[in-house]
Amino acid sequence: MKRSIDMPNRPAPKSPQKHSLELKISLARRVIEEHKSAGELARETDISITNINKWAQQARRGQLMGYVVPTFDAQTGDLAAEVRRLTRALAEMTAQRDFLKKTTAFFAKGHV
Repeated sequence: MKRSIDMPNRPAPKSPQKHSLELKISLARRVIEEHKSAGELARETDISITNINKWAQQARRGQLMGYVVPTFDAQTGDLAAEVRRLTRALAEMTAQRDFLKKTTAFFAKGHV
C-alpha cells in the first residue's frame, strides 16, 4: 500500500528556453562593444546572467555564428599610445613640480 506524502507546493522546473541567434548576438554585442554588464542586461531581458556571459564568451572566441568580434584598428592603437605618452609626461612634470616646491620651501626658510 502506497502512502501519499504531502509535498510543498513548488513551481514546476523551467524547461530550457530556446533563444534566437539574433537575440544571442545582440546581447553579446552589447556586452562586448557597449560594455554593458551581464547583470544589467539580465534585468532588462529576464535572461540569466550565466547565459549572457556564455554568449559573450562564445562571441569573443568566434563560436557564435554570425558575430564578428571588432578588430583592433590603427586609430585606437594610436590613441592608446598617445595616452601612455601623456601619462609618462604628466608623471615627469609632477615629479619636477614636487622638487621645485621642496626647493622653494627650503630657500624660503633662509637655509642659505
